[in-house]
Amino acid sequence: MNIAEIITEGSDRSLLYHSTMLARAKKIIDSDGLKSSSSDGGNEIKKDSYISFSRDSGGQYVKVQHNMMVTFEIDEEKLRRHLINQNRIFVIDPHVYGDTDQGRKNYRREAETRLNLRGKEPVTDLKKFVRAVHIFVPKDIKDRAVVPQAEKPPVVGGLPSEPDPDWEQKLAGFKSPLDVSKENEDAINDMARKLEQKGIRAHLYLDRNDFLRTNVHKSFRLKGKFAMNAVKAMLAVLTKGKVKLK
Repeated sequence: MNIAEIITEGSDRSLLYHSTMLARAKKIIDSDGLKSSSSDGGNEIKKDSYISFSRDSGGQYVKVQHNMMVTFEIDEEKLRRHLINQNRIFVIDPHVYGDTDQGRKNYRREAETRLNLRGKEPVTDLKKFVRAVHIFVPKDIKDRAVVPQAEKPPVVGGLPSEPDPDWEQKLAGFKSPLDVSKENEDAINDMARKLEQKGIRAHLYLDRNDFLRTNVHKSFRLKGKFAMNAVKAMLAVLTKGKVKLK
């Protein structure tokens, strides 16, 4: 695999993980910062704001939320130094959902840790504290790349005898699974390009279990020009040339 760099990582750092949906991950990368929250479950919190992390890359919350496709891997010590250099007032503490047995059980399952902040400003300049970004590539993207499909599925059954006057408007807002798959692929490619520009490692996974466990030795790290079309570059290796890299 001459375009995939296999990495072996040590476990001697204190790491935090921030997992999120693809669209939110793209906003984080575009804005170059983690946005803080001032509410929890719809209720205002007592402190100014917080950012939620986990000590476990594949904690229970991420396992059951299948739309969590991106995990930011944070070096806790670098995050602390970065915040101190910015004169931010903060505390990093484990978060337990209430002083109950159920709360402690939830903490063990999710291993949540919160960065409690004075003020509500985002934590910017990702390169200062993000070690890597782990991205899950859904199977439908691979399947579509390996077996090319038509741009749009054929219309079956023809048009109704009395067309809906709002049909064109409804159609314009409709997204087929094929549309969503293409949008996701474009978003992953865009994130990979921007992470390469920022100097932040991006790891792509086709197996969700490897993604949850951040098994980097089973991921594809695509650098340089290959990061410009990361998904196809990864699939070109996986399919031994069946997917062409243009």
